Amino acid sequence: MYEALRTAALDAVRLGLPAPPPEHSDVSGVVVDIPADGGGFATLIAMSEGTTSLYLSTGGGVIGAGQHPSVGAANRELRQTAQATLPSLSESSARARIHRPASPASSF
Repeated sequence: MYEALRTAALDAVRLGLPAPPPEHSDVSGVVVDIPADGGGFATLIAMSEGTTSLYLSTGGGVIGAGQHPSVGAANRELRQTAQATLPSLSESSARARIHRPASPASSF
């Protein structure tokens, strides 16, 4: 289930995610893989339509947390920070943005 949810997040634009708002017009979403003890991952998802979720590779997680005002605000701030960071990313890092969970990465 984890792999399918993570893959759906990485493919969200292709699957019909609406265009992002003007304040982060180049960032439709952010996917962050965070290594956990024991070799697993926690994957944070923040999408432009407000979806905010945390998936655990060991099972479980939180889906739909963006409905809470503080989480929704953090989602927007993360996407705006990603937008501001884009100019400092190289072309090679943009191409290498999608990794399997065995290789931790951040995707902007």
